[in-house]
Amino acid sequence: MTALRACPLALFIVVAGGIFAAGAPNAALLARAKARRDRGDHAGAAADLSALLAADPENADALYLRSNVRFLRKDYRGATEDLTRVIAVSPRSGRAYANRGQARAALGDAAGALSDLRKARELDPARGSRIDRAISRLEPRP
Repeated sequence: MTALRACPLALFIVVAGGIFAAGAPNAALLARAKARRDRGDHAGAAADLSALLAADPENADALYLRSNVRFLRKDYRGATEDLTRVIAVSPRSGRAYANRGQARAALGDAAGALSDLRKARELDPARGSRIDRAISRLEPRP
């Protein structure tokens, strides 16, 4: 697992080995998209993932990875949309909530970001300290 250091809240997690099960027919396309993302070919990765999602719109691995690619391309709205779909498919994914919270923060939606980050902390207590730091950056100061 690799933390993305260039992000504003240093919380967005890059999918390294897949956090959801990928179907065998889509595994090669997903692997190529990951390799392209890792090489910095975000446009190529996005094209592969969009093709995969056209055939399998509920593929959580592809949605999650595409949200990451969109975030890297500063398409925070697109990342938020993909993560919302991941949450619909996998509602117990603390990482999806944490990452959607970060994308919402980048869009200026502090209330939505805080809501997502609090849910992420509830679902993924092991990452609580990182999530708490992100929350503290967003909470209004007295």
